[in-house]
Amino acid sequence: MRKILAAAMAAITFGATAFAQQPAGPAADPAVQLALNALPPITDERVRAAIAVYSRVAQGWWVQSRCKIDGAQAQQQFSEDLALVTQMMRVLMGNTFKVEPQKAGEYTETIQMYALNVMSANKFFDCGEQAQSLVQVGKSSAGQIASGIRRQLQQPPAR
Repeated sequence: MRKILAAAMAAITFGATAFAQQPAGPAADPAVQLALNALPPITDERVRAAIAVYSRVAQGWWVQSRCKIDGAQAQQQFSEDLALVTQMMRVLMGNTFKVEPQKAGEYTETIQMYALNVMSANKFFDCGEQAQSLVQVGKSSAGQIASGIRRQLQQPPAR
């Protein structure tokens, strides 16, 4: 559990840095705003940034699963990375809101639900250039975060 939490914090730091580099930030993403409004208040900007990055990853995955922009092997890797990032988000939600794992999972599913809802009603479903860009952003972010988590989990415990 400590390793997963350490990995989550490393991923949050990455996520906050990556999201801060995006020009629009969470305010420009309706899925992020809907998720943040549905969750209990969050004052930690790193957690807000991690939610925003996770929402983007989920959006990219939903578009990829519908549009099949990348091949089956890339889709499988994206799915595996998303599963690991989702596990990290559940730990983060539990730690942030001091809730049991089931409730933390519900909060994580809320973020996913708004990502799907926004993508379902969005221009990305023409599977064109914007969809490809969103998939690449989601896949890249998921891969980088999952790689960081894997590295953390392979490190020997601190004494």
